[in-house]
Amino acid sequence: MIALASNADLAAAAAEAAETACGYVAFRTRLRGNLQLATEHEQVLQSLHAYRTALERRRDHYATAWRWSLWPAIPAVVVILGGTLLFDERPHKWLRLSLATLVCAMAFLFAAWFSLRKSAGFQKELDALKTLDDEAP
Repeated sequence: MIALASNADLAAAAAEAAETACGYVAFRTRLRGNLQLATEHEQVLQSLHAYRTALERRRDHYATAWRWSLWPAIPAVVVILGGTLLFDERPHKWLRLSLATLVCAMAFLFAAWFSLRKSAGFQKELDALKTLDDEAP
């Protein structure tokens, strides 16, 4: 027959099993916490990379947008100015033509300035992110 252990032996074995279980749970919890922190860190890095990529795309878009966005307006300006030059019979035609040319040139310059200013703003944001990268260990 198998000898049964005493109550004291069973209590000691149960305490050992409980200590081992608590130690295992603590170990796994700490390991999971470290893994989760690493995952969160990687997620932050991925988010920063996606944000940086989006900023670069927007910067490049605004840096070149003024060039290609003005081309569709040029035929309209030529037609308006050419029509004024050829078919306007009112007095002071040259004054009106000069004023219209000045307004069109100012609109083109404003569009270029606005696009380049937006591009420079995105570049400043990218530079700020770069300083974050330089400061990180």
